[in-house]
Amino acid sequence: MMGRAWCGDEYRTETGVVHRGNVVYCFRSPDRGRTWEDAPSIVWPNHLQAVVELANNTLKLGGSRVMCWVVGCDGIEGITRARLYAPQLFLSENNGESWNFFSEICCDSNGRIAYSYPQVVVLPSGRWLCFVGAWYFAGGARTRWTSVCHSDDAGLNWSNPRRIHAWSVSPFPLQLKDGRIVVVYMRRNPDPTGLYAIVSENDGLTWSEPVCLRDDTVAAGPRGVVDGGYPLALELDDGRIFTAYYWQHDDPDVPWHGGRKFIAGTYFRL
Repeated sequence: MMGRAWCGDEYRTETGVVHRGNVVYCFRSPDRGRTWEDAPSIVWPNHLQAVVELANNTLKLGGSRVMCWVVGCDGIEGITRARLYAPQLFLSENNGESWNFFSEICCDSNGRIAYSYPQVVVLPSGRWLCFVGAWYFAGGARTRWTSVCHSDDAGLNWSNPRRIHAWSVSPFPLQLKDGRIVVVYMRRNPDPTGLYAIVSENDGLTWSEPVCLRDDTVAAGPRGVVDGGYPLALELDDGRIFTAYYWQHDDPDVPWHGGRKFIAGTYFRL
């Protein structure tokens, strides 16, 4: 089990506010979650500060070798200025007891584009695909999209990110039993907003038009950007796909804009 905690090095912002950085950690259980080791291992950054760690971010490579992916950043300020905000791979050769930096998947050296939400899919051909959410700040407005990188040497070297869709947040890929790849993502702005899916039948080279799964979320604040996202998905035995995510409806009985956030799920077929 991997997570993150705000107990790292102290950072002082330009306004003098002191924050602590994230620490990415790994707890192991020898009996499928019944008991856990007392002290976690730490994923130490190589040249950036690891600040984001997402669910389902490990890949068993065989034997005692495990790969994980996190997002590195050059400090708290880097979260807002988008500079050096990049997905990275870390390798453990002892079943997660210790981790070492392996490679950087993508990073915009010009400091304009931030990459996050990495998720890796291994194709039957041996090629690795990494789907990332990307965005840049222009005049205070965030434009977000989904990109994909590929590696033909088990994650050591990666292609440049290639945009496959616009207006998308937190993409999650799923490879189906028939070989197709489905990416479920959130569109928070502009309209039409909602939860969507796109499909590739040729290992990610081309993609279908978006299919809307839900369109009943609401604006989360005065800016008018709707809330929802961070989907996970799996294929069921009967061929249906189940995706879980967080969502928000209007609640008239709460003293804030919008309503209560909650975890929701949707079944669909392709």
